[in-house]
Amino acid sequence: MKKVFLIAFIFSSFLSYSQKDTIVQFLDRNGKIIKNASEANYYQTIIKRTDTLYKVSRYRKNGKLFAYWFTQSKNLKDKIGQSVLIDYNDSISSISYYNSLGKKHGKSTGWFDNRNKNFEGRFINGKKEELWRYYHYNGKIAQQGFFKNDSVVKASYFDDKGNKMKKSLPCMEEIKFKGGMLNFYRKIRKLSSKVTRKIDGKIILTLLITTEGNIQFIDNFGYIPMELKDQVITHIEAIKGFFPKVLNNRKIPSLITLPINFQAR
Repeated sequence: MKKVFLIAFIFSSFLSYSQKDTIVQFLDRNGKIIKNASEANYYQTIIKRTDTLYKVSRYRKNGKLFAYWFTQSKNLKDKIGQSVLIDYNDSISSISYYNSLGKKHGKSTGWFDNRNKNFEGRFINGKKEELWRYYHYNGKIAQQGFFKNDSVVKASYFDDKGNKMKKSLPCMEEIKFKGGMLNFYRKIRKLSSKVTRKIDGKIILTLLITTEGNIQFIDNFGYIPMELKDQVITHIEAIKGFFPKVLNNRKIPSLITLPINFQAR
């Protein structure tokens, strides 16, 4: 009931502030537009500013803004000007710019959730050019290199202590779990038998996998009694075995979405 109420409240809030030039849409986890609000993973509004300028804003299920950008038409890929991403702490995580061709153009900057810089560089017509820098989560530089036509011409790599490395970490490596992700899901399935309160239904959790491979609870969608929520968080955060995501010669924090089904017993 509370889940339905939250969805209705968010939807009515959008409508109460919208005008005839505002479109409200519900999206699944892949960004596909759907009609059923209760199954939506995200919400977005498209507001017409002028005949050739629209503002697109995307919101999480809890109603918090996590991205906005501008377009030259109702085609959301027809971007122009500033594009901003916002993290779960309600802080800006990246700022980029698009030219009239809908391609990234100009300075692009990103920040981690601890407010240390993540990356900085420049795009020209959608391609990385000139000097780019990537930073470790602790603020130390991890990689710097010169790009030409989106390809690295020359690069240097550094560990998280600031020492120059002869060989970099993998360019990109997704999150892994010891024994495979199926092993992680097996541990999660045990959760429904460990909680002391009877509950029937599905909740969706947002979790952060830190640079050390630890799990940090961020948010949930779906009603959870407080005593059950505490048990869920305690159990999940105690699970060990994750290897963090690796990107551009550094380990970085990243979010995962986890659905959990409870059955009354």
